[in-house]
Amino acid sequence: MSSAPQQPEKAFTQEERNDSANIQPPPSDKDTTLIKELINAGVPLSRVSEIFHDRISERDVTRIARDVITEATSAAVAEAISSGGTISNNKILPSFLPELGMSILSRSSSARTDTHFLRNHAANLTSCEDAPEEMIDPLFFTLMMDPVVLSSGYVMDRSTVVAEEDGAGSKLKFHTCPFTRVPLEQSVYPLIYLRRKIFEFKQAKIETMMETARVLLDRGGDSLKNFWEVIDKCESFIDEIGDTTYIHLASRLASLSLEAYDAQNENKKCEIVLVTPTRLATILGRLYRGCPSLQKACNDDGKGESEGDIGEALDDETKANYENFRKRVADLVVCANNSIDDKKFDEAALWIEACEMVYSSCSNLNMITLLSVAKLHLKLAKARDDTDLLPLRRRVYMEMTISDPDGVARFCDEEGLSIDDLRDLRPIVLYKESIRAVTNDDVWHSAIRSGGLEGEVAAVMVHAGTFEDQGWGNEKGNLGLALYDNEGGLVTRCNLFGTYRASGYSYGNHPARILHAEDDIVSKARPGFQYALEFTVGGGGGHRLNVKAWYCKIFFVNSSFDASRIGTYYMTDPEGDDGLYVGQLDANGKSDGKGELVYYDKDIFVGKFEHGSMVEGVLYNGTRALDTMVNGRWTHNNFENGMVERYPYDVVLSADC
Repeated sequence: MSSAPQQPEKAFTQEERNDSANIQPPPSDKDTTLIKELINAGVPLSRVSEIFHDRISERDVTRIARDVITEATSAAVAEAISSGGTISNNKILPSFLPELGMSILSRSSSARTDTHFLRNHAANLTSCEDAPEEMIDPLFFTLMMDPVVLSSGYVMDRSTVVAEEDGAGSKLKFHTCPFTRVPLEQSVYPLIYLRRKIFEFKQAKIETMMETARVLLDRGGDSLKNFWEVIDKCESFIDEIGDTTYIHLASRLASLSLEAYDAQNENKKCEIVLVTPTRLATILGRLYRGCPSLQKACNDDGKGESEGDIGEALDDETKANYENFRKRVADLVVCANNSIDDKKFDEAALWIEACEMVYSSCSNLNMITLLSVAKLHLKLAKARDDTDLLPLRRRVYMEMTISDPDGVARFCDEEGLSIDDLRDLRPIVLYKESIRAVTNDDVWHSAIRSGGLEGEVAAVMVHAGTFEDQGWGNEKGNLGLALYDNEGGLVTRCNLFGTYRASGYSYGNHPARILHAEDDIVSKARPGFQYALEFTVGGGGGHRLNVKAWYCKIFFVNSSFDASRIGTYYMTDPEGDDGLYVGQLDANGKSDGKGELVYYDKDIFVGKFEHGSMVEGVLYNGTRALDTMVNGRWTHNNFENGMVERYPYDVVLSADC
């Protein structure tokens, strides 16, 4: 007689195996209530398990703890809804919930597959309700980033109390303390020790959130949405503490996000698109900045070294990272081309924007040929039957002068144009709306870079509406203009104004300077070279840089330009708003003729001046006309279109607003 087939042995979880050694009845209502009370009092889960180990299983204690998280989160949501707020801006979640959730995850394998628990735990993690009270801004109940103390003794975040339009430390948003009603002095004082504690809290929070994100990613399915909510908060914290300072965290975060992106692409049934092209570009930019060896490999690639030479110089891990990164960048271009070919023009525009973001965020990335952003824009315009293609053809030409000089003639033949048709000798304007930077190094960081120069440079004018550092301690803040050759190599760099607050610094808070042919930064420029606005903040801790309306105008040599007649000085408009005049001067050094008034914010007036007064012209924001002036008065609602034709803002604008 044959024996019955053996049944496979049941697989038990670790917590089930632990409980099997000591089978205990379910906890009574009285014990359940006591366990919840202990947890709500902040007693660690491990200690609660020890107290009840003789009559309640660890599994049941953990289950009750999960109920505590669910009940607390549901109550918080209900209270936030009733008060018209959100969990993030109502101090209504117990501070112990994030730590309790992590403890549950480490002790209970079933919790890792409990979608309801994971969703609640993710909400608790991103709420920052576990932050110590000293880190919370007392006015907005949000986690501070740059704490300062007022003359009344209250501590608030700098962004809460200091008026943005006047720079840090120059003017407060209110004259009396909101809590004591005592008149306030205009000075505020940074609390470095508290700022450091906040950074340490955020760093620990990022570590915890990435552990949870790992669990959510492994869970997959609907948990991917919660995964990206946690990652969003991680990214905001990384941006606040600086991904160039905490590069190890930034790199891990980017790698985890890429893994989720790949998992989502493999799951063809996923109906919700959680990773947009622009988000993917952000991830790639963070991955690049967080990996110095990858930066070097990409930079060497841009200098024209063969793939074989690069491979021989890299270790296996770096080579694999480099090849993977290069493939992902190439995939962006493939997706853009495929979308254009499929006539999905809106989708194509998103992929092209992603290509732009990767190129601009990876400041040392010289893979212009691989990205071919200008060619993508031209291809999209042709596919849409756009009529005005000359600006895009010029952009391709400028790109090719850097990446493929030998191919310029071929491109001109294909488009039926001459090189003279494509050269654009209008002034180039580089504009950076604001920089609020905190770094832990003394290196030069790129703010914005021009395209390839198309002619001989006559002069460069640089102006900053605001230039300030932290206002105390060592002086390390600098603004610079750098010149790079066709292969991305540094030709020369000019420290524009010197170190802010250092001995001999004389430019004030609104520095301006004109550089002429006798300056290396002008005389060494060649067609195809690129200018870049760069800055240093300073290492050693506590250093900060605040820059607004950073404006650089590059003039080419041509028959209509006379660099010797261009001057600058500070002046006000008829309404008393200040700015820097740039243009022709009369015998008394006052504005006279056609010129510009560059305001300390992002607006620019182009028009006619007479002996120091504005007469007529157009107010621009970027290249968009906002208002016109006639006979020294703003027209406001009576917009004079003829003025725009008479005073166009005719420049090649590269702006980061």
